[in-house]
Amino acid sequence: MLRNYLLVSWRNIFRHFSVSFLNILGLSTGLACSLLIYIWIADELSYDWFHRNAERIYRVVEDQNYSNGIYHVTVTPWPAGPVWKEMIPEIEEACRITSPGSILVRYKDNFFYEDRISAVDSSFFKLFSFELLAGDPGAVLSEPGSIVISTEMAEKYFGNEEPVGKELQVNTNEVFRITGVMKKMPLNSTINQDFLIPFDYMKKSNWYSDTWSNNAISTYVILKENSDLSQVNKKLTGIADERNPDSETDFVLTPYTRLHLHAHWGYGNKPGAILHIWIFTFIAILVLIIACINFMNLSTARSASRAKEIGLRKVAGAHRKNLITQFFSESLLTSFLAMIIALFMLILLLAPFNLISGKEFSLVKLLTPGFVAGLLIISFTTGILSGLYPAMILSRFRPLTTLKGTYSSGPGGGKFRRITVATQFALSIILVSGTLVLYRQLHHMQKQNLGYDQENLLYIPLRGDLKNSYPLIKEELLHETVIKYISASVDPPQGFGSSSSNASWEGKPADMNVLISMTGVDYDYVEAMGIKMKSGRTFSKDFAVDAAHDTIANFLINEQMEKIMGIENVVGAKLQFGSSGTIIGVMKDFNFQSLHNKIEPLIIWNWGSNYNNYMYIRLNPGNLQSSVKQIQRAWERTLPNIPFEYHFVETEFDNLYRTEMRMGTLMNYFAVLAVLIACIGLFGLATFSVEQRTREMSIRKALGASALSIARIFTSEIMMLLLVATVIAVPIAWFLMSRFLQNYSYHTKLSLWIFVASALLTMVVALLTISYQTVRILLTNPAESLKTE
Repeated sequence: MLRNYLLVSWRNIFRHFSVSFLNILGLSTGLACSLLIYIWIADELSYDWFHRNAERIYRVVEDQNYSNGIYHVTVTPWPAGPVWKEMIPEIEEACRITSPGSILVRYKDNFFYEDRISAVDSSFFKLFSFELLAGDPGAVLSEPGSIVISTEMAEKYFGNEEPVGKELQVNTNEVFRITGVMKKMPLNSTINQDFLIPFDYMKKSNWYSDTWSNNAISTYVILKENSDLSQVNKKLTGIADERNPDSETDFVLTPYTRLHLHAHWGYGNKPGAILHIWIFTFIAILVLIIACINFMNLSTARSASRAKEIGLRKVAGAHRKNLITQFFSESLLTSFLAMIIALFMLILLLAPFNLISGKEFSLVKLLTPGFVAGLLIISFTTGILSGLYPAMILSRFRPLTTLKGTYSSGPGGGKFRRITVATQFALSIILVSGTLVLYRQLHHMQKQNLGYDQENLLYIPLRGDLKNSYPLIKEELLHETVIKYISASVDPPQGFGSSSSNASWEGKPADMNVLISMTGVDYDYVEAMGIKMKSGRTFSKDFAVDAAHDTIANFLINEQMEKIMGIENVVGAKLQFGSSGTIIGVMKDFNFQSLHNKIEPLIIWNWGSNYNNYMYIRLNPGNLQSSVKQIQRAWERTLPNIPFEYHFVETEFDNLYRTEMRMGTLMNYFAVLAVLIACIGLFGLATFSVEQRTREMSIRKALGASALSIARIFTSEIMMLLLVATVIAVPIAWFLMSRFLQNYSYHTKLSLWIFVASALLTMVVALLTISYQTVRILLTNPAESLKTE
């Protein structure tokens, strides 16, 4: 019986080849889109699940309680990990991870700056299942001066030589001996480094602290099976409170496998990268629905041509369930044929998709049991959804009516098609609107007034020992005429990461506990960045106390900090913030973090060159390339053994929103394809309508109907449906986009023209789609048509 169903289905596909072709083309395009989204989502969801004990690994995070809310951070105190492991029985192993910053690695004549380096505890390979190709997992990081490198770095520095046992010079005065080689960490890993060194190395840095009030590193733990998370959280917090009684922080375990998609920082509980999963899942569903609607519309539209077949089958004894099975067989066969074509489309689109999405998918990697199972599930689901309505409707035909030839359409078929066409285009308008809003938001962020001048501003990372040479290179470069200002800071301009609530001033309410961002800078920082001053002055060498000494320092604050202090003339006020000093100036607010976050209160002071990690150069207006070459020549004269590496602040700022840019590009392509799929169905319906109404239109033309009136007959209904779709889509799109924009502290405003433009664009494409068939019937000779009829 099944063989007969499939044989009849195959014959019907070829008997109505034009309709079947449009069906398969629409479905295959929709399935190809869904497959691309599926593999992207599957990759995002796979992060960190390759570890053997992934479900038992957690990162310790903090919820810091302040007067203005809970501030969520993902760092912990420096000494916490070993103490927690010793005192909490549920913790099987603990591992601290932090970055020592960029380093200069040298082996013989090969030397490069390297950023992908972490200082970790010796328990690293006990927690995480990164593959170690050479060395003992329990011992490779147990000795000071040991280092583990990736296979990629082994090839980069040693070629075909055996790396284990060899020594690498780090910066200018340290030597590390290679004790292990690890396989390159997977791309779907939250931790992804090329160098691992012992955590004790960090004790040499200026940042290391044995106190429990300094939160700066990541701490990971692996719990014993069946541990009670709530009890462990209480113990983590209790131990921390004993060592820091003034703490108002709750320590919480976060599953390691949720970090990639759910990690967040700051006030509020923003969804994180999981938002992109929701958006693209929604898009995949919409595209599939549009493709399935095409199938249902074309199937019910040609119901009249199959009415006699169904009537004869029923007269011959076929039950309704037999007919339902027959139509589902046709739908599933069409779906699987479309899936085969979609796979070929997928292969062709993988390379450009990788380029846009930043992934590295390949056909070999995709051919996994999970991917094949996904294909079968998507094909089967699509086939069932596509065939559901036609099967239910066509199987209801009454034999007597159909055999008389008086049946012309399925019960309510015309109304159903109008509803589904309106639904298709409503979904298309929503997608197009979403794309326009996202691009508008990206443009808004890129053009946002940040409060400092990005143009003609470059920065140089002071990697390794280079910070010790900062005073020398600054003095030499200031002689170059292309340079206006040189300064330095602890943090990059778009990422101040340190904060504290340990600030006090005269008149501060006793119950006020506010988190304040902070950073250290060099002289001329405000001038080099182009930050405007509201009042007071900037740091100057004319005032010795402007440079921090022991517990004395002068401060600059921003307007947000001024508001919190509530002092009318704040310049000259005394401030205690780690050091005791005076506020010498108020800077106008500027964005020192991503535009996802609001501007927070800020205090900066002059810490000294030993702490600065970034050097800033403000260039005079002119030829940038020529200016950079002039600086490079001066650099190479002064520091011939240190590579000259620079970044333009404007470019780096744009890179902050690379994820949104990729997301916008993908949405753009998927929105275009959704409209295309909808138009494929519309084209099929127009073709069918022309075939069914050729006689009617010929009679109208013979009776003197104008071309315009005939064209109006074909376009008026579709225009009405598009207007209905617009009325439906605009409120839904407005609501969804409003919710989406709430994830940005600084966002564009929704404008009606966005949705009107989306609707007009969709209408134009739809009219162009049916114009071919309209022109075709207008050019038909009525005499020939009527003679044939």
